[in-house]
Amino acid sequence: MMMEQPWLGYFAVAEELSFNFLITAQGSFEIMVRNKEGAPIEGIPITLQFLAQETLPDGSVKDLPMEPDTLESADPATANLKKTVLRGKLTELATGQPTLEITLEVVSGTILANARIIDKGIFDKNSLRPVIRAGFPVFYVNENSVKAEWDKKQIKEFEKRIGKDSVTLKRLDGKVVKLACVDKTDPKFKEVNGTGISSAEVEISDYQNRKIEGTSKNYLFEA
Repeated sequence: MMMEQPWLGYFAVAEELSFNFLITAQGSFEIMVRNKEGAPIEGIPITLQFLAQETLPDGSVKDLPMEPDTLESADPATANLKKTVLRGKLTELATGQPTLEITLEVVSGTILANARIIDKGIFDKNSLRPVIRAGFPVFYVNENSVKAEWDKKQIKEFEKRIGKDSVTLKRLDGKVVKLACVDKTDPKFKEVNGTGISSAEVEISDYQNRKIEGTSKNYLFEA
């Protein structure tokens, strides 16, 4: 089934009260947050990337990205997405590629996403783990690039605008860490990340006070 306007070029669409969830025909996954009036906030989508990570013998980790042109589904295209299952190949190898299965479901304003490796290919299955990576757009200008152009008043106004923006992390050990976006923090610090993160809540003024929360259960969730 071919999608019609305004969804020409998409495979699946879910229109919710606070967001649109879009799967393009090219295999990209986007979340468009809606403003208070219900219109999508254009130009700043949140993206979801599905991949796997391989743990090498030396302990280092290597990304195995999905090849978008291998993504397929037995489900028809739809402008009223409830649930769909997709499969795609990982890495650029000509043969022996692992296969990742993605299950997506939209329920009561929540996107439920699951990824699992259903065919290890030539890889050792124990060395692979599925990953769902959330990508947020760059909301803030680079401070170093504007120092020569902005005066103290402009910098102060900018810092005031983003003063309430934050990322709240719940660690696997139960501790909650709140990071202010106005501060410079390395999320890899042990004091921040601990032994890992079970959920992340992002609050950005450009999203008009809507909170974006990601929770991980059976896979690695990165934001």
